[in-house]
Amino acid sequence: MLYADDTVWYSFSKDPRLLEQKPNEEFLRVAHWLRENKLTLNLEKTKSMLTGSNRNLAHTSLFSLSIFDTDINIVSNFNYT
Repeated sequence: MLYADDTVWYSFSKDPRLLEQKPNEEFLRVAHWLRENKLTLNLEKTKSMLTGSNRNLAHTSLFSLSIFDTDINIVSNFNYT
């Protein structure tokens, strides 16, 4: 069995479309790399969190991230344990 540490990835954009597009592209790229190297990504533990002002977050109501047609849960807070 192969194990890896947790990873946090940040993406910044003032354009809500890019804020969704770029992470989806990067997640897919990472997922392919993991698969090619016989590693797995636990999609049940994979989370996404948006941060920003209420004004900016108002433009992200339809925000969606996915990997291999599996939606990534969007959370409002997260604790590292």
